[in-house]
Amino acid sequence: MMTALWHPDALPSLALGRHHSALRPLPGVATHSRRPGTTLDGGWTGSPTQSKATLNITGFFVAWDDNSFTSLKRNLGALGVLVSEWWRLEAGGTLSPESPGKNANMRAYVAVHCPGLPMMPLVNNYDPIMNCKGLVEA
Repeated sequence: MMTALWHPDALPSLALGRHHSALRPLPGVATHSRRPGTTLDGGWTGSPTQSKATLNITGFFVAWDDNSFTSLKRNLGALGVLVSEWWRLEAGGTLSPESPGKNANMRAYVAVHCPGLPMMPLVNNYDPIMNCKGLVEA
């Protein structure tokens, strides 16, 4: 798992010139070593023969958006890890299942079409009441 840290104080030192000819796309960036020749949505596969680097592509699934399942079906072959929103953290600290029916359908689809794909649960702590209070107070 990769973590990105935000350091706003470092941003002013990142000034780039107008043009850097050394910057170019990584070859093979849209291929996956486990499934050679698969493409991400958009059709570009890069050139897998130019790069020996292993690329691990992580996909995210949320049950509240039907487009998420459509996108998962379209891009499943390119994924190395699937992160799915399975749990919701309630105000009292308990975990509740997030859309158990839709998540069960997604897991069944993945089990048939991409068995062995590593999955990682995502815990959602979204609180619509708290978010509305923040908007009113702002």
